[in-house]
Amino acid sequence: MKQGVLVYNHFLKLESYLRNIRLFMQGCQQAGLLVELKSNAELACIVNSGFISRFPYQFAIFLDKDILLAQALEQNGVRVYNSSNAIRICDHKGLTQIQLAGSSIPMPLTYCGPFSYSNIGYSDLSFLQKKSFPFPVVVKECYGSLGQQVSLAHDKTQLEQIVTRLSPAPFLIQEYLPDTDGSDIRLFVIGGKCVAGMKRTNPSDFRANTEQGGCCIPYQFTDKEAETAQKVCQIIGLDFAG
Repeated sequence: MKQGVLVYNHFLKLESYLRNIRLFMQGCQQAGLLVELKSNAELACIVNSGFISRFPYQFAIFLDKDILLAQALEQNGVRVYNSSNAIRICDHKGLTQIQLAGSSIPMPLTYCGPFSYSNIGYSDLSFLQKKSFPFPVVVKECYGSLGQQVSLAHDKTQLEQIVTRLSPAPFLIQEYLPDTDGSDIRLFVIGGKCVAGMKRTNPSDFRANTEQGGCCIPYQFTDKEAETAQKVCQIIGLDFAG
C-alpha cells in the first residue's frame, strides 16, 4: 500500500483549521488510506548542491501554503495534492485573477496594485487615480485568508488610508457588488467534480467568512454553477478546492 502524508502548518492554531485537519484524517482512515500526520516544521527540507531531503511518501495531501516544502516533495517524486504551482497561484489573489483572465469566468472588475519594495512601500499614492470604478470599493491584500485582510473603502480618503496601512503588501482593488453584501456561495470540487455546496451569510459584515461572524447552510448548486467551479479548478490545476 502506498504511504501518504497529510501536511499541515505547524504555527496555525485556529480551531476551524484544526477541525479540518481532523476531518481529513478521519476521511483518510475511512477510505483505507495509509496516511501520517506531519507539520511543515517536522518536514522542513535541507538542500545543498547535490542533496535534497528525502521523504518516504508516495503522495501528500497538502493543507498548507508552504510552497518550498511542496516543491521539495514533488522533486522527490511525491504526488502532492494540490501541486506547489496551484498553491502558489491560489495563495496570491492577483495571480489567481490573472490566471483566470480571458477564460469567460465571471469576475468583478479588479485593479492589481503595483509592486513596491519592502523598505520603500507606497510613498506616492497617485497611482490610485487609475482606479476607474465608483466607491465603495473592496480592498484585498493579495496574501490572506478568512477575510482578515479585506476592507471596504467608501471614499478616496479611506482608500488611501487602507493602502497606506497595507504598505508594502501587494493588494487588489475590486468593484463592490451590493447584491453579494454579507453573502456568498462556496462550492467544493474534488477530482474535477463538484460534490457539495454551502451558502454563507453575515448580517453584520460585508464579508461572509465564518471567521468574521458568518453562518453557513447547505446549498444545492445549479449545473451552471458547478460547471463554473469545475472550470476554475481545471484552469488553475487544482485537485481539490472549496
